[in-house]
Amino acid sequence: MALIKCPECSKEISDKVKNCPHCGYPLKEMDEDAQKVEVSSINLKSKNPKKTKKVIVGIIILLVLVVGIVYVINYQQAKAEEQAALELEEKQRQERNEYIDDLQSVSVLMLDGASEAEGLLNLTARVWFNSIYKESDQETNKYTVTEYYYEEDKYSYSDYQFEDDFNNSLYKLYNDSETEKTLYSIKESKEIVNDYMKEIQNSPEELKSAYNTLLELHSTYNAIINLAMDPSGNLNSFSEKKNELVDEFVEKYDKLEVQIPSKN
Repeated sequence: MALIKCPECSKEISDKVKNCPHCGYPLKEMDEDAQKVEVSSINLKSKNPKKTKKVIVGIIILLVLVVGIVYVINYQQAKAEEQAALELEEKQRQERNEYIDDLQSVSVLMLDGASEAEGLLNLTARVWFNSIYKESDQETNKYTVTEYYYEEDKYSYSDYQFEDDFNNSLYKLYNDSETEKTLYSIKESKEIVNDYMKEIQNSPEELKSAYNTLLELHSTYNAIINLAMDPSGNLNSFSEKKNELVDEFVEKYDKLEVQIPSKN
């Protein structure tokens, strides 16, 4: 036990008493407040500024890392989207070029088939005409002259030596081996063209006009082929129809050539 002075009356008293025996001043509450202040001071002093600084630096580093990771992710995503766009553009370019190739290929096939059919149509018209009007022609005589009188190297024949019915002449024409080869060829061409047309139905928007013209050309092409394979009507109507279809085909073919763009 030690003696201390009372803060109030300055008389000596024991440090163990709660109140001053002389004046009644409360000594214990003062001690507790002093201890609290002291503890608070100790706690405040115990905080380490270096440690606090490290925590702040760590948080900053973490934030920088997060921002960096987000930037990298966004950058990679942007690059991936850019690459995907380039691949899509390249795919569309290739599809466009392939479609242009298809348009050109099928139009050329139609031109070849129509030209072959036109040759047969012209020969049919000549056989028809020469049979009716008894005209001698080195190429048509084998169909228009009766078999009894026909000679391969002979050019001129008398009227009575021709077939009485032009249908007989046309029958011989269409049963001739050369004509059968031509018919087989244009029929095969027609089948190939039809298969092509099925494959290119979905045209790019840019080539819609060209595709529509191709459809018109295809319709005329089929009409020419059908007329060549099965001639009908009379000589005048047949000849008029033949000329009309051929002119129409040429017109649409030229129109299509203008509409087909160059490849990229």
